Amino acid sequence: MREVGIIAFGQTPNQRRELCRNEAEMLAPVVAEVLAQVGLSRTDVDFTCSGSSDFLAGHPFSFVMALDALGA
Repeated sequence: MREVGIIAFGQTPNQRRELCRNEAEMLAPVVAEVLAQVGLSRTDVDFTCSGSSDFLAGHPFSFVMALDALGA
């Protein structure tokens, strides 16, 4: 098994309810913050893995919007 390390961390502020932003709009600033912490750009990232959050959004393929936010 390959050893890995956590080199940066980002998080959106916790809120009970988000009425104005979808998952992709919440995710994009966090990804930008983490990449800035480590001095990388989105083009430096070769592979992005994302899980589906369709049950939260209530419509199929909603995870595709989150991948678009990451620039995958």
